Amino acid sequence: ALKENGYPENLPVVIIEKASCSDQRVILADLNDAADLVEMYKVKPPATIVVGESARALFPSETYAHGVVGYEAMPITSHYELDQTRMTNTIGPR
Repeated sequence: ALKENGYPENLPVVIIEKASCSDQRVILADLNDAADLVEMYKVKPPATIVVGESARALFPSETYAHGVVGYEAMPITSHYELDQTRMTNTIGPR
């Protein structure tokens, strides 16, 4: 519906599936290919969709290709470490 209402096809989109969970996935897209990527990667709820320049702020298109972004590429990983099958917060005293 956004394209039909005049939004540009290259408008950035980020889909965050299972945000803050150990099995979180982040899919980068633009308005033109977002629906295809959601189908291709079989995104399931809960998922958050960010549309517009806010999406580009976290994942600049000149740095990241469309598709699933690996855990290690996500900005939040500077605050978390992967520990077996869960993420453990490593900020502050232990």
